[in-house]
Amino acid sequence: MKIKALTLMVLIVGLLLASVSVSAENFGSSLGVDITRVEVNDVVVTNDQVIRTQFDRGQELEIRVTVQSNLTEVARDVQIEAKIYGDDHFDISDSSDTFDIEPGVVYTEKMRLQIPDLVDRDDYKLRILVSDRYSALSIFNYNLQISTEKNKVSIEDVVFTPSNDVQAGRALLATVRLENFGEEREEGLKVELAIPELGVSAVDYIDELDEDDEISSEELFLRIPRCTANGRYDATVTVSYDDGFEKESKDYYINVVEDDAACAMEAGVPTQPSTPSTQPQPPVTEEKTIINLGTQTNVLTKGEGGAIYPVTLTNQGATAKTYTLSISGVETFGTVRVSPSNVVVVEPYKSEQVFVFVAANEAAAAGAKTFTVTVTSGGELLQAMTLAADVVDSAASADADSEATTKGLWVAVIVLIVLIVLVALLVGFKKMKSGRDGEDDEDLDAGQTYY
Repeated sequence: MKIKALTLMVLIVGLLLASVSVSAENFGSSLGVDITRVEVNDVVVTNDQVIRTQFDRGQELEIRVTVQSNLTEVARDVQIEAKIYGDDHFDISDSSDTFDIEPGVVYTEKMRLQIPDLVDRDDYKLRILVSDRYSALSIFNYNLQISTEKNKVSIEDVVFTPSNDVQAGRALLATVRLENFGEEREEGLKVELAIPELGVSAVDYIDELDEDDEISSEELFLRIPRCTANGRYDATVTVSYDDGFEKESKDYYINVVEDDAACAMEAGVPTQPSTPSTQPQPPVTEEKTIINLGTQTNVLTKGEGGAIYPVTLTNQGATAKTYTLSISGVETFGTVRVSPSNVVVVEPYKSEQVFVFVAANEAAAAGAKTFTVTVTSGGELLQAMTLAADVVDSAASADADSEATTKGLWVAVIVLIVLIVLVALLVGFKKMKSGRDGEDDEDLDAGQTYY
């Protein structure tokens, strides 16, 4: 019995020795370095302390680790790493350079960890790893809690249309993408895009943005001033929230390409040396006015409603212009009116729409009609447009014609029936009369005696 117990004890001691040898083979001997102090953003944390230290998402953590050797010899090629595990998308870590630790000397190493905005709010452990090229790895754990601020909205992205490159005098559109990383829902957010150097800006308002949610603004419209010099300009996006007490800004850039020809034309400088020409030159207003016609042909029903011919006037000049619309040819078949007016003032680089409303008279002849819309400015003819209208009968007229035709057919049928009845009566009377005459002749013959 004693022999069996002794044998069992020997086996257990052998297993323990094997385990120790494997551990030494896998991890090496002890490094002999102690961590005496760890600070996170000037807050002292303790190894595996139950109390957690709270930090916010998006915050940068400055890690200060103080170490010293507990050996009598120099610890060479020591490296310290700070790391937070537990996120699939981000590597939250930093490490020091290698250095030597001499006995009796205290060393402090600094590292920085950037907590991502998108990391989950939860409890984490800050791991401090101390190692060299061969010794066993020493790991120290510090409890943290990563939370978030009460109010925090971030500008995630800005999309410029057509792109970051835009020609002077043209429009630039921008859509701003926002995300709420705070604990509360935000209301009444103000989004502003400004190019301070050019003196232009645009604003949009967003009603609400829930926590951990994203939203895009409406398109912000900027007109790049004409004759803006070539170059790169800062475009600043600012979002204001929490009743205006909180703001966040981000700077982007746009490249402006100068429109030399348009700029020279506006200044009155010819873009090419002038040469004699026998061809008539178009007036300047034609080059600075664009006239677009929405509809050229419409169907008009006699005596009913009408149709609209929209005309868009775009003033590309540097000053406001007055345009006059004149309509001729409609009086032969109908009436016309212009809304809001046939005289329109268009501001520089703006567009206005005018509506020509045409209606056909009840007595108008059906068929294709034409009329002319003329646009003038400052006594100069800009464009004369020939428009068309197809005049058709109304449904009431068609029904009246059909009813008249039906009544005529009924009258004809009744007259025909009356004629047939009269003819039949005449024929009957004749037959009756001829029958009576025959009977009288027979009676006379019966009363006579022949000898």
